[in-house]
Amino acid sequence: MTTRPLPSAGLPPDLISDALDVVFVTIAAGEGSGGDGHHYSDPHERFWDLVNESGLVSDLVGAENDHLILDEKCGLALLREKEPGAGADKDGGRFNRQGLTGLVERYKPKVVAFNGPGVYREVFGRVPADFGLTEDIIGDSYVFALPSSDERDTSLPYQKKLHWYRKLKATMKSL
Repeated sequence: MTTRPLPSAGLPPDLISDALDVVFVTIAAGEGSGGDGHHYSDPHERFWDLVNESGLVSDLVGAENDHLILDEKCGLALLREKEPGAGADKDGGRFNRQGLTGLVERYKPKVVAFNGPGVYREVFGRVPADFGLTEDIIGDSYVFALPSSDERDTSLPYQKKLHWYRKLKATMKSL
């Protein structure tokens, strides 16, 4: 298992290693984390329900043992805020796109799945035209846009969100 150190208290480390099928990416501004150092532990998060019910990972993996996701050939990464005083990305944005891109290029997952249009927009400068496999790539990795797994995002009901997680699983089998 390869992880990166915690940059600040409460944020979970990236869980990523070589030969992964998919790495799920979300924004690290505290969204989705309950502040306990685990991914998607906020009580409003449905991420674990979606990846379990879709069959992307087994029911044994959840927020309390999120590190086990690596055994399922899946990873978790955060689009982190820039350190104060760090050099700006070309767009001068708030988040460290280059850090995420470097992580993906180093570990080369088959697919990078963005959890929500907001995180996708922070990386690509636009919202995806639709959910699903996009024309974008990062290094050698395909890019897949997912709806937000947060239950407070009511733009889609749970079953439609689940459809896109199942579509991700089917897409990965075809790559």
